Amino acid sequence: MISCLEIQGQQRSTEVKADFYAEISANRDSIVVGDSCIVSVILYSNLPFESVEQMPRNLQFAKDVRVHLIPTDREQQQVRTSRGVYYALAWQHYRVSRKDLGIIVWPEMQFSAEVGIYQAVEDDFWNFFSFAPTMRLIEKRKVKCKVPKFSLPVVERPKRSTQDILRSGRQVM
Repeated sequence: MISCLEIQGQQRSTEVKADFYAEISANRDSIVVGDSCIVSVILYSNLPFESVEQMPRNLQFAKDVRVHLIPTDREQQQVRTSRGVYYALAWQHYRVSRKDLGIIVWPEMQFSAEVGIYQAVEDDFWNFFSFAPTMRLIEKRKVKCKVPKFSLPVVERPKRSTQDILRSGRQVM
């Protein structure tokens, strides 16, 4: 009986297609000269992540762009996306700024990941007490994705009108 279940599980694992993609997004559409914003790289997969590697490891930016890494715990969680329910992994968060007008260009990145296919192990003891089933790794698959360049415009600080200055409590002469 156990061997039949294992054979059925192996046949199902070959039918599962691994879908893997990454998104780069900023918390603003544009930033003002001298201000900063957060840029996040989020990885998505329909199967749980086992390991992930980034190419190139160190990103190169223009000399006038300031980039600071923000510590990330890289804990995966399930989220609902336009493609369905996926595992999301916050790969890295960056704080970026620039002292003059222009565009901050994020270089192209490639990711290679190993994702796992799991199967629930039937155990009457755990089922009796209504605990979550134990999962067993059946197969690992290697997947790759490429993230295109990302750009973020840096604009001038908008001029304030007399009404804006008066609302802030300052006096206009």
